[in-house]
Amino acid sequence: MAIRIGELLDDSSLTARRLASFPTGLYASPSYVARRGMPQEPAELMQHDALHLQPGRGEPKRWLLTRGDESWSGLPPPRAAGNSPELLIRLARQGAGIAMVTEHFAEPFERSGELVAVLPGWTMPAPPVWAVFPGRRLMPARTRVFIDVLTEEFLPTRCALHKEELRVERDAHVAAAAHRERAARKAFIPTA
Repeated sequence: MAIRIGELLDDSSLTARRLASFPTGLYASPSYVARRGMPQEPAELMQHDALHLQPGRGEPKRWLLTRGDESWSGLPPPRAAGNSPELLIRLARQGAGIAMVTEHFAEPFERSGELVAVLPGWTMPAPPVWAVFPGRRLMPARTRVFIDVLTEEFLPTRCALHKEELRVERDAHVAAAAHRERAARKAFIPTA
């Protein structure tokens, strides 16, 4: 059995069960935003460096962003492309550009302050997550149980609870950083 993210190719030898969909966002490092500015509208992405997730075969996909009735689609100029979300996260953390990755991959780095959300009011299509296994009629009981456990773990209520825990932790981190900054400003009193 394998876990795959994204749309599946037709393969009659495989069977797949949809487990979940992962919300996706745009992320950049604070140093990149300080150097290049924070886009306020999706069209401004065309003036920024993009870090594209490139499928095994083919060109990077256009970015599709929506907010209410508004939508934008485009292919911002690539600074780099890779087939691994971890690689894109690493490049984004180093200030190379803006990456579109699932929130799951970005959350720890957003929490630590290494990444910031770009255009957070806009949403992107959530790629599906699949359990893929050989297409045979009889599945071993342990495989079926494992898939059921995965499905349970990816339930929106479980994910929402985890996301709320991360939000509380992030808010505490931001508040502590703001407190340290205020204390540092008070400690520095310029002489005339």
